[in-house]
Amino acid sequence: MPLFSVSDDRTALSSVPQQQFEDLSILEEKHFQEMFRTFPAHMEGIFGEPLFVIYNEYNIWNDSRREIDLLALDQNADLVVIELKRTQDGGHMELQAIRYAAMISRMTFTQVVAAHQKYLLKHGAAQSESEEAETRLREFLGREFGEIEIGNRPRIMLIAPGFSKEIVTAVLWLIEGGINIECYTAEAYEVDSRILMKIERTLPVPITDIIEPGDAGRIGTPGIVGSTRKPQAVPYLQAKNYLQIGDKVHLIKKLNPALPIENILPEEREAQFVGDNKFEWQGQTYAISTLCRVICDKYDIDSGAGSFAGPSYWAKTGSEKTLGQMMIEMVVAHSDTATSGDKE
Repeated sequence: MPLFSVSDDRTALSSVPQQQFEDLSILEEKHFQEMFRTFPAHMEGIFGEPLFVIYNEYNIWNDSRREIDLLALDQNADLVVIELKRTQDGGHMELQAIRYAAMISRMTFTQVVAAHQKYLLKHGAAQSESEEAETRLREFLGREFGEIEIGNRPRIMLIAPGFSKEIVTAVLWLIEGGINIECYTAEAYEVDSRILMKIERTLPVPITDIIEPGDAGRIGTPGIVGSTRKPQAVPYLQAKNYLQIGDKVHLIKKLNPALPIENILPEEREAQFVGDNKFEWQGQTYAISTLCRVICDKYDIDSGAGSFAGPSYWAKTGSEKTLGQMMIEMVVAHSDTATSGDKE
């Protein structure tokens, strides 16, 4: 999205061209990384949530020299891998981030504390101050006492001036598979010798609220669906008018190798969208991911401890592409349109 300068008389706009980081002498580690590491209030003003920086250029491994740009912790005690690139296409940052997320997925709270102690010493803290690392972490988490368990599915945040079509496709596929990964564009501009930076989330698509018609028989607040936090295909497809209330969906992918689709009764392979991210099935309403588990339970199939990426199993009646595939195609098409518009 372009940036404009307003004339002194407030009657005209002039386009402010986006600048390359290299042309502005913004270096990746010395400048770009520091902008985020030192941002006040745990970067809440950037990401919309506080993220506690455990370590920058994290490289505390047994058998690797890899470095995570910023290793952070959210308030649910989930680790966050933050990767930054100053290149226009993002390079191969999603592959790096996946590798890093896997490498820290078994990190314990004790190891987090030890890493943050080293981080404090690295940035000039006194030994006595570094010993407060655990206290700082506990205060951030709101857990003064008791055992703290670090989540084993780290989140990923990618930040760059732009992302290639390959990265967009890969990220959407990972989202569909239940990986918590987000992309943020960081665009630099120069106005009157001042450098400005615009940072916004581009993936998952930032759907805010979808307003549905209220019940004509009563006065009340229209239903609100959608989320700014969790990536969901159903609200996106509804917002794009691909999926509308009353539409039927059908199961086209096996929920489990032990449960072939043909073993499921025909009427149990269909559901109807009723809005509010829910589908009616056999007289009950469920989120589509929950419905996958309900069907497995009905047929005494162990579905494991993880959650289903529901849109990957269901398609709109009349289509052989899953809801997840449709979301990916629509978002990539939108990304291509936006990119071609910028080039023009």
